Amino acid sequence: MFLITGVYCDIELIQSGPVVIEPGVSFSISCKFSGFSISSYCLGWIRQAEGKALEHVGVTCSSSTYTVDSLKSKITSRYDSSSSTVFLQGNNFQTEDTAVYYCARRTQ
Repeated sequence: MFLITGVYCDIELIQSGPVVIEPGVSFSISCKFSGFSISSYCLGWIRQAEGKALEHVGVTCSSSTYTVDSLKSKITSRYDSSSSTVFLQGNNFQTEDTAVYYCARRTQ
């Protein structure tokens, strides 16, 4: 039997509830985090359409963002330091953008 001491993990990501978007309508998804610093770990956005693999959408860090080229005209993200929340904002989504969107903490 092994006992590991000094290991502490209290990382939490709380994403806003589910939302159904009509084509062409704008929306915002929030991801509130705690237990880590966004200056050390960025938050990634991924999506999964029904029956398909996970797909990388973008990354939000404390002072920069990245969005995959195919979604740059539809998605922006921003970080609100006062609430430790990252927002994914979408515009002009179409049927082909239908998916479940997730936030996830990236590794270093």
